[in-house]
Amino acid sequence: MKLLTCFLIIGLLAAHLEAKSFGDYHFTLDGKDLDPGLLLMEGENPVEGDVACVFYSHCFRLDGPGKYDLAKDEQGRLFRVQPDGKRTLLACSVKKQEENNEGGERLRASKGVLNELAGLTAEERSGVRGVTISVWTPELYEQLRSLNLELVCVSLEREALGTYDAPAIPSLPEEIRYLMMDSGGSWDCKDFSPLKKLKKLRFLDLDRISPPAFDFAVLEGMPLEYLKLPSYTKVSHLEALSGLSSLKTLVVNHCDYLGDGKWIARLTGLRQLYAQFLNFGGDQAVALDLKPLAALRQLVGLHLAQTRVSSLPEEALPSLKQAHLLLTEAPDGVVDAFVKANPQATIRRSMNKALADELGTADRLRARTGGVCHRRESEEKTIHETREAAVIAEVAAHFQVAESSSGGHCMCCGNPTFEFYRGEVLVASLGFHHGRSIRWSDGVWPGDGMLLQSSALYLIDWLAKHGYDGPKNEYEKAMKQQEAAKRRWDRAKALMPQAVATALEDAKSEEEAAAAFTKNVPDAAERAALLLSLFGRDDGTWTLTDGLDNGIQESWLPALPQDVLDRVIAASKPESEQGLGAARWLFGPGHVEKWGGRFAQIEPLARFALTHPRAANRRRCLSLLRDVGTPAVPLLEEVMRQGTKPRALAKNDAEEPGGQFTAYPGNIVMPDETPDQAIAALCLLMQGNQAHRDEALRLRATLSPESQIKWDEALRDYKPR
Repeated sequence: MKLLTCFLIIGLLAAHLEAKSFGDYHFTLDGKDLDPGLLLMEGENPVEGDVACVFYSHCFRLDGPGKYDLAKDEQGRLFRVQPDGKRTLLACSVKKQEENNEGGERLRASKGVLNELAGLTAEERSGVRGVTISVWTPELYEQLRSLNLELVCVSLEREALGTYDAPAIPSLPEEIRYLMMDSGGSWDCKDFSPLKKLKKLRFLDLDRISPPAFDFAVLEGMPLEYLKLPSYTKVSHLEALSGLSSLKTLVVNHCDYLGDGKWIARLTGLRQLYAQFLNFGGDQAVALDLKPLAALRQLVGLHLAQTRVSSLPEEALPSLKQAHLLLTEAPDGVVDAFVKANPQATIRRSMNKALADELGTADRLRARTGGVCHRRESEEKTIHETREAAVIAEVAAHFQVAESSSGGHCMCCGNPTFEFYRGEVLVASLGFHHGRSIRWSDGVWPGDGMLLQSSALYLIDWLAKHGYDGPKNEYEKAMKQQEAAKRRWDRAKALMPQAVATALEDAKSEEEAAAAFTKNVPDAAERAALLLSLFGRDDGTWTLTDGLDNGIQESWLPALPQDVLDRVIAASKPESEQGLGAARWLFGPGHVEKWGGRFAQIEPLARFALTHPRAANRRRCLSLLRDVGTPAVPLLEEVMRQGTKPRALAKNDAEEPGGQFTAYPGNIVMPDETPDQAIAALCLLMQGNQAHRDEALRLRATLSPESQIKWDEALRDYKPR
């Protein structure tokens, strides 16, 4: 999934935020100040011909500077309100007709489509600056041509780019100057030739399409001034980009196909380069060599947040006004030399300094419940609020992050949130995540900041002092998980030869990790026994896996000869790490069904799995015994009548480490308190075993009403595999 970049943050800010002007432009929506997403070709401030977006539902080309008072009608169309109150249609849509939509017959040029272009007067058409098309209809070609396409941003979304089975770019008028495309997810389009005929295109945003491959030859010769490229795709004819002599803004965030990037220096008219987030996951094999960018004498903005570079220009860039180098990886001295050579530019290189500069202006602090996104303001509560300058300064001083560990993105919104104000202006909103990291909402950071431990503990204690101990509890839980993770690894190291442990700790790729076993334990049977022992090194939950578990179950065990692995599994003794690993292999990921005809060989392991101290693992075992069929019926009968005898869980194993959760298919979903006897009875009924019907139903009758409902749902929805 893609990280949010700092380049484009779309949305309507709350009314209490500071009113912002963007150079000679000012925006409002329905009377409230608006911070739109601005796609700029020239540099820091918008000029005529740039693009603005509102909620990303409407992107439109800017006319000359001034105040843009915007308003939406009940259909979602966007209008510009003139000083005399007259409303001019600015942006509209073509989309699927929703139920109960009162758009009127004139908007329904095709059945099921709400076409806001249909029936516009000549005056209305002359004011349109943006059209968002979510579904393509034949009449759209001529309707688009009726607009002044030199002044209109056309956005193609979802079904306008074909169906899942037939992805395609529609035939567009050659007069189009501005084009944005958003496939809304995976998009298997292979033919980009329709773009070739758009010889007048000056603005092209392809960031939100996801083709398997892209051939840049289709862009050759275009007078593009703004280009945003697709990421996470294979490309060809990259050299075609260096011939785009008119290009002013190039956005290649997340694009790991740039090579060393030297070719960018041939874009001598370039004013802005966004090449961010090119260092994570090891995807980028070559660091960007940007020393040749010294040739770009018109470059105004250089944005390299969280990107790996081998060099930067060593001489001054005379037009440079700002550079974003937060979390930029570079050899020692490279960034220092760049900063020294460009004293005229504002260069962000420190997350801590960037935040401190903002917090230093605050004169009010409010800590509240809730996070920085998906807010429910009516449910939020103030934890503490103060205007004491000394308190504000002290708290602000403890938002110190370890930049080398920062840049990730927690999937939640955080809780609680620290809000710093200057008067009534919100200076910074900082979401606190799990007692260990912070997110600067709408700030300049390229990702979340991992707090220094001293800062995290201070903020945790400060909140607890004011009656809010959620982060303290989360932090303590995280520390226990870290301790549990260390114990797991220590157990693993105790089971493996030292050479394997050393090689694993030094491994920098999946291939090197696999080689740690194949090179140091060449015998396949010995390797199988070791891997199974590691897989059963503790009594953890089988659906919770770490990197070692994932390697074992996804790659290293499946790579073994099947007959060798089967022999080692059958010979594995219960009450051992190898036996527990074999039981987990059979009844965790689910490799037991093929043993149906040889069930007697692994029945001791099944019985051992049913003594597991974690109920979720016993339930997983019962679910798979159900799928084995007839050979497992006697064991299910036994559990139905006698229950199970779980082993005691070691005290040190009570707290589990964090990890990746896997939802295995076929699991029975029942309330936690449901006993194993009832689960076994349900499994027998799922098999269609009518001989146990009365006995099973007697067990059902002992369950709570909620459990009985879940029982009936599970029985109704079960489909034998």
